[in-house]
Amino acid sequence: MNHAIAGSARRRLVVGVAAAATAVGVLSGCTVSGSATAPTAEVAAYKAQQEVKKQKANALVECVTIPITMRESVDVYNEMVRAFNASGGWDPNLVNKAIARIDLDINKLRESSQRNLPEDLKAQMAKMITGREAQRAAVLSRNTNTMNSAARDMNAERDRFRDLCKTYVG
Repeated sequence: MNHAIAGSARRRLVVGVAAAATAVGVLSGCTVSGSATAPTAEVAAYKAQQEVKKQKANALVECVTIPITMRESVDVYNEMVRAFNASGGWDPNLVNKAIARIDLDINKLRESSQRNLPEDLKAQMAKMITGREAQRAAVLSRNTNTMNSAARDMNAERDRFRDLCKTYVG
């Protein structure tokens, strides 16, 4: 009986070793060839989403800061106009102050338009730059008709900017 038990144990041992050898052979036969790649369309869509998020975040900043900067300029411009209306003459100090503020607006708009922003917002900023440049030229000319027209045009461009910003702020 000892031989029978020993034979049975040997068979189990042989079967176990054979099973282990087969498993090792199968497992070691698994190889990965090539390299991992992300699906091109999904990567492009993800990158586009991230770009839109960046542009919207930048738009939010500009939509908040530009109106504040321009509000200060409007105050200076109105101060110059009130002084003219009261005296009938142009105060050179107030004219220079208004020109300096308009120049700040133009520079801020140019700087801001170089940021990563949605194209519609950049286009509106370009219109505002043109409007501010026209207003600057009108102030330099000291022609009230030209100044009034340029101010109306600039106000309209500023209002369009604010309306456009509602799509990015809200």
